[in-house]
Amino acid sequence: MQFGFKAEQLIADGTADAIAIGTIKDWLNGTKIPHLSDEQIVLFLASCEEDIEFTQRTIKMFYHIRSSSPQLFSNRSLGADDIQSALQSVNICEWRDEDGHVFIFYSFKSDSPNWNLRTTIKLILMVTEAVIYDGPPKGLDLIIDANEVGSLVPPRKNLIVLLSVKFGRCS
Repeated sequence: MQFGFKAEQLIADGTADAIAIGTIKDWLNGTKIPHLSDEQIVLFLASCEEDIEFTQRTIKMFYHIRSSSPQLFSNRSLGADDIQSALQSVNICEWRDEDGHVFIFYSFKSDSPNWNLRTTIKLILMVTEAVIYDGPPKGLDLIIDANEVGSLVPPRKNLIVLLSVKFGRCS
């Protein structure tokens, strides 16, 4: 996967650590995990606050989930019929503050005949991955208004879900 940033530039800027990247690359050589670019390693390290062991566990879990859930990670074209249907059933707003912190707000349209949980999760993952294209943000908040979900799936308490991800030395 190509990104809109280069690991070398983040290393030169002092945002990424070449030794940590090398440590993860050496560890990956002894695993069955597919090859990761330096940019992917930078993103994993940043999201794990540069903690090597946590980064290793995160990478393993990411690839376990990815390989065991192909329905969420394959056929990810914005033009695909399922993604177009998902786009009709959710509201999405992404913005960045002046410090580089990213916020993504999702809400669901309960009156949409196109709503599908699996496809909606797939779209949420796609949007979330798109915001890291240009490099690790200083923070990432996913705000999911789940109030309408009760009418789409079996009843639950009305919720607003907030997930914050801190991006280590980038913050």
